[in-house]
Amino acid sequence: AIRLLRAKVDQQWWLGMAHFYLAMNHGLAGDFDSALTEAGNAELVGTAIGDPRLHTYAGFTIGWLEASRGNHETATAACRRSRDQAPDRVSRAYASMFLGYALIEAGDHRSAQELLEPTVTELHSFGIPQWLAWASILTGETYRLDGDVDKAGTFVARGLDIATKAKYWYAVG
Repeated sequence: AIRLLRAKVDQQWWLGMAHFYLAMNHGLAGDFDSALTEAGNAELVGTAIGDPRLHTYAGFTIGWLEASRGNHETATAACRRSRDQAPDRVSRAYASMFLGYALIEAGDHRSAQELLEPTVTELHSFGIPQWLAWASILTGETYRLDGDVDKAGTFVARGLDIATKAKYWYAVG
């Protein structure tokens, strides 16, 4: 897709999204260096065409990858920038979810909880079950870390149910 889209001047947004999806796939496979390269490519396309959504997507992807690698300051900074530049509700909700993840990984579960719980509500209104499931499970994790296992169990059970029905095994894991 990238090879074909590079030559299509009128399809550059899709080129950026192809880089974004490659970044996500490399990240899921644990190939963080390739994932970061592809996220950077998505950001370059976003700059070239002046699209803040591509910057947002690239930013939260970089944040997710860096949080997964334990680079907490880099991760939270990338996610905050992503959230700040999000041009619409959907992009902002996605960036908020990834910032919540980065905050959990950085040990700030209370800030993550304050961010994630309203994000779950927002994601529910979009009808996108995969990230709704993951955000619900992440919210449950914040309550578990807070010692509220009942509330944690409610969020996790809901998230696991949604993830299982959507066959989104990353969130189930």
